Amino acid sequence: MVPVAASKPGKLPAIVDAFVGRGPDLAELTRLADTHRLVTLTGPGGVGKSRLALEWAAANRPRYPDGVWFVPLASTGDGALMGRVIAVALEVKREVWESPEDALARRLADQQILLILDNCEHLIDESARLVGVLRQRCPGLTVLVTSREALRVRGEVVVRVEPLGLADPAGTGTQADAVRLFVERASERVPAFALTPQNSPTVSTICARLDGLPLAIELAARWVDVLSLRETLRRLDDRFALLTLSPRDVDDRHRSLRAAIEWSHALLSPTEKVVLRRLSVLPGGFDFAGATAVCAAAPVPSGEIFGTVTALVAKSLVSATEVSADVWRYQLAESVRLFAVEQLIDSGELASTNQRMTDWLVRLAMPVMHAPYLSTGGASPLDGEDANLLAAIEWSRDRDDDQHVLLVTALVAGWIENRYAREGADLLDAALSRPGASPRVRSLALHMAAQLANLWGDYGQAARLGGEAVAIQRRLGSSPALARALNVWAIAQDNLGESPAARTALRECVAILGMADDPMRLAMAQYNLAFNLLKAGELSEAGRLLDQAAPAYGLTGARSRRPIFLRTLGLLALLRDDLAGAERHFLQAARETDPAHPVEEEVLEGLAVVSALSGRAERAVRLVAAAAEARGRRRAVAEPWWQERLDAAAARARAQLPEEVVASARAAGRVLEVEQALRYDLDDAWSAPAAPEPVPLTGREREGAVLVARGLTNRQIARELAVSERTVEALLSRVRGKLGLATRAQIAGWVVEHRTPARRRMD
Repeated sequence: MVPVAASKPGKLPAIVDAFVGRGPDLAELTRLADTHRLVTLTGPGGVGKSRLALEWAAANRPRYPDGVWFVPLASTGDGALMGRVIAVALEVKREVWESPEDALARRLADQQILLILDNCEHLIDESARLVGVLRQRCPGLTVLVTSREALRVRGEVVVRVEPLGLADPAGTGTQADAVRLFVERASERVPAFALTPQNSPTVSTICARLDGLPLAIELAARWVDVLSLRETLRRLDDRFALLTLSPRDVDDRHRSLRAAIEWSHALLSPTEKVVLRRLSVLPGGFDFAGATAVCAAAPVPSGEIFGTVTALVAKSLVSATEVSADVWRYQLAESVRLFAVEQLIDSGELASTNQRMTDWLVRLAMPVMHAPYLSTGGASPLDGEDANLLAAIEWSRDRDDDQHVLLVTALVAGWIENRYAREGADLLDAALSRPGASPRVRSLALHMAAQLANLWGDYGQAARLGGEAVAIQRRLGSSPALARALNVWAIAQDNLGESPAARTALRECVAILGMADDPMRLAMAQYNLAFNLLKAGELSEAGRLLDQAAPAYGLTGARSRRPIFLRTLGLLALLRDDLAGAERHFLQAARETDPAHPVEEEVLEGLAVVSALSGRAERAVRLVAAAAEARGRRRAVAEPWWQERLDAAAARARAQLPEEVVASARAAGRVLEVEQALRYDLDDAWSAPAAPEPVPLTGREREGAVLVARGLTNRQIARELAVSERTVEALLSRVRGKLGLATRAQIAGWVVEHRTPARRRMD
């Protein structure tokens, strides 16, 4: 399916074919959305839960001004990773110290969002826990879940999605929904297809034999250009006869779905069957390069992969999604994939196919392992392959060789760049405990683990791991890899207060890279050495190194690193007493700050020092307070040498102002969000925060509105307030009248919009 460019924030797969039936279900969802913040659609596989959720969400985007987000969970096998998967889907940038739940709660706390969690049944406990946490902390959040079973949490309302109707619902002579779906999908294959008095009984029988399950009906309808309707029905009869040996305790609808897949599989060519079963090892989907790498082996040559995959797409066994301009990705429906896995096992090809998948992912991983920096401003060869990497890691877990360690290291490298490394720590620790990895590969894993420890502030651990990587690379004599290990070890040493040792290592790193054709990695080493020298007061050499590194930091691939570089140029100018130059660099850093690599508080502090030294005392006090709030939210601590200068500048600014002005400026700075503070940096125009609008509600009315925003029903609100339900109804009627609102969702939105400043802060 092709994503639609939405006018509002969010991300929904596109709806590329007509939606049939479900009118009562859509109306019920609309009614429930007014009063409930958690709705779960349940039903058997293939009944159409996901499609119903998408159809309703697409039609109701205006209800959710901050976006509608669809998160597929079928390929997420590890419940511990569920929070990370959702955060990635919502494009939430997480601080190293934050759990996925905290990052999501911070992002969603003040927003009115619809979050669709699709296919949760295999993660039911984790889904229940996470949804409970988010609903408690995010009053404007509505969650729509699809699952084969309910979450069974407080406040959940469950809607059972039944198969499509097989008969005229009201005796009006209209087609049954199941028949309408068959006709709709058949006409996509054969435009002239239509229901006639002659074929109508056969179509109705086909739909009845498939129990009205939409997926099974669609599979059958796709073959109308190959088989007659009578032949389709005959083959279904044959297949159903085989199901008499199925376990009696298996739900009939599940057996029908399996029969539909088996029947569809039986009609494939031998080559299509081979490719379909081999694709089943890719739970995260694939592109044509991945499909070729995994499937091209006797008896299927690589030249046949493209045509075979497109044929499987046409037969609805593989879906296609346009992830960006000219980039498509393909996926087996989960029920089809699980069936294909069985076929792969029966064929005896499971091990060889998994090995080809592992070999392919290792080839993709090697450039990532040797890149000078992770963020290139372009696509990584491993983009979108997390689920496949995890599958390959699981398959190779019992093998004592380099591939398992390489794949773990590559996975964690991508997670570090996207601030989701914590979940990879156990995988990396386990990989490092394996005795079979070669020294070269072990060194790569050690480097990644040291980088991770540096990010978490465990500098002792980073120094130990980085030191071992350095020792291995000295024995191997690999100069570029030695430089990389020296760099990560030096960062740890510097943070441990061992600046001379760090400086020595960084000088060696620069010398090694100066002889290699690797300008970006050399520039990064020059920058790290320059920053070390700057703190030591050796400004001349620091300036020379920054001048040498500057061209590389202007490259497109390094744009996300530029704010940090500009910040350091500002620090250098400040230490040289060049206030105009310092302000220029700090302001440019503010303009280019990337949320993925935040340096906001350091930019605010730099401009605060400039303001204090240039006589703008009130501005300095405001910025110091705003920066302190930013550091508090991120739990980031300034380095002692910088904190000392900042404190001195702040004291100088306060000494120039009356106490009441200092108190007012501090208070004003503390309530600024980071984005507001950066705008104040850039335009230097201060407007006092607007006085809060008078709240038109009484205390009791506001209390009731807050409980509505928390998702409570009238009965629950009555218990909370110790009043009758009738009193609650009257109270909420007054709230709606005073505020000019019509629905509970609008009341919840008003509560979020008119929260107090204390609640607006994200601790």
